[in-house]
Amino acid sequence: MIWVSLERLGKRIKLARLVRNLTQKQIAERAMISVETVRGIERGEPIGSFCGFLGILQALGASNQMDFVLLDDPTGTVLMQSRVRKRAAPIRPPEPIPYVPIRQKPKLTLVRKEPVKKGEIGEAITLEDMMKVLRESIEKSKKDPDPSNKK
Repeated sequence: MIWVSLERLGKRIKLARLVRNLTQKQIAERAMISVETVRGIERGEPIGSFCGFLGILQALGASNQMDFVLLDDPTGTVLMQSRVRKRAAPIRPPEPIPYVPIRQKPKLTLVRKEPVKKGEIGEAITLEDMMKVLRESIEKSKKDPDPSNKK
């Protein structure tokens, strides 16, 4: 029965460490114990001392909560629901978002792909020039509604 309790306790300690994104080495340094002791405690092995155990609790920020031993870790549970991990990972800064201008003046729009001569139908023109040609065509059609009526 004591082995089951130690194993369960070790799993809770490991969960609390992973959720806080701490390595075994970081916990060992903060608790002033060896990494092997931290590993053994997380495995539920009867290793280390009560002082080592308290050092781990202090390194996890749970030293003032001895209920941590008896109850589930609420902080760990909430954090665990948001992400499940097997190992502690390095914290990376977010990647910069490239600058993309929201408004840009449109560049040339190609009407056809073949090479064209200046002034030829199908010449690459700007959107503004295209709108000007359309307006002129509309005005012209208003003046002469019958395009077949050529003089």
